[in-house]
Amino acid sequence: RVRGVNASAQKFATDGE
Repeated sequence: RVRGVNASAQKFATDGE
C-alpha cells in the first residue's frame, strides 16, 4: 500500500499509491 516514502507517514496517513 505504501510506496516507502510514506513509510514514516503511514502511521497517520497511508498514501497507497
